[in-house]
Amino acid sequence: MSVLGVAACGISVGMFKHAALGVDPFQSLMSGLDAVIQHCM
Repeated sequence: MSVLGVAACGISVGMFKHAALGVDPFQSLMSGLDAVIQHCM
């Protein structure tokens, strides 16, 4: 049940980002950190 809940949250955040509706502040922080880490590697 927990795995399904996490998967549903991931899918919904992806849909919000794809639709350019924005995301909550935590997801914005995680996206920024992901971009910084990807750039450094």
